[in-house]
Amino acid sequence: MNEFELKLRFITGRSDEDNWEVHQVEDIRFWKEAVDLISLRECQHNGCMISIESDWRPVIDKLEKDLKRNVQLHSGEEVALGDIGDVTEVPVKILISGTNDLSGYFWYPNLFLEYYVYEIFFVLNLSRPGVCDFFSLSLEGVDNPWQKKSSKIEHERISSYNLEFAWENSFRGLFPSLKEIPINDVINWYEKIDIGLKQKATRPIEKTLFSFYHICKADGDISSIVWVFHALESLYSTKVGEGFSNLINRISALLSLDEKQVSILKKNLRKLYDMRSSLIHGGYEIYHPMRNEVVDKTIENQYSEIYENHQFGISILIASLQALIEKRWYRINVIEQLDGSNRP
Repeated sequence: MNEFELKLRFITGRSDEDNWEVHQVEDIRFWKEAVDLISLRECQHNGCMISIESDWRPVIDKLEKDLKRNVQLHSGEEVALGDIGDVTEVPVKILISGTNDLSGYFWYPNLFLEYYVYEIFFVLNLSRPGVCDFFSLSLEGVDNPWQKKSSKIEHERISSYNLEFAWENSFRGLFPSLKEIPINDVINWYEKIDIGLKQKATRPIEKTLFSFYHICKADGDISSIVWVFHALESLYSTKVGEGFSNLINRISALLSLDEKQVSILKKNLRKLYDMRSSLIHGGYEIYHPMRNEVVDKTIENQYSEIYENHQFGISILIASLQALIEKRWYRINVIEQLDGSNRP
């Protein structure tokens, strides 16, 4: 058996400063409930058994320190701010038993840690949206000097920015409403998908999950709107050629929307749908990758338009996934029914 010790390094905490006294206390409570449930992951790959053991308690320590500092700041006390923005280090041990044609490569353990990171990101943020952010994530070898050559996994940064603001909008009473789901329920739901280490989605729920990951990697880029619709259309079993109204009807049914909420859904999702169509079919005014309104003020309102519409789509996606988890559903089956009249 081969043993590898590594660290996950990332910055914890939310960016919202208005409701910190509520969110920080609840986030700490949530992490205390979650740490033992996410500390072990086992999987198999080509004859090897992989066990990932992690200790997430440093996240709680950092959040408690941040809460204490905020209380002191808002009470007028002088506080040393030197460690604001400090990274949190989560120690990870990977045990690999067995061998295959890849197990001798130094990067082999990293593959499973990266997959584990995605899984943790999903179950935590579907349980309590915005509670876990891996945008600043890096991986560092501990007792294996050769691993430091491949220590960074910057290409796997996953942002909870949009999830956090979806949670904030819901907290302020905006539609759609999100909630906290017991972490154990989310883990049980995810494990029953039995997704293993798949790299290509074949089932609708897998397409939805993988699209969700792409959305969180794009972090608000215009192209992520395509992923929002791919996720929704997979989740709601929308077939090629079906109209926009079918998607609206299915979302309305799953989320049990009232007339006012359906109206909001139609209006905002139509804006997002039109934006996607213009991007795909060539009508969209493409911005430079710099996207800097100081250089060119004509794009000043473009990003806010993208953000607002994109944010609404993500909020609907999260609400839909949470509804599936609560119902213990994995697929939506659409039954078409005709109702005739015996009167002309």
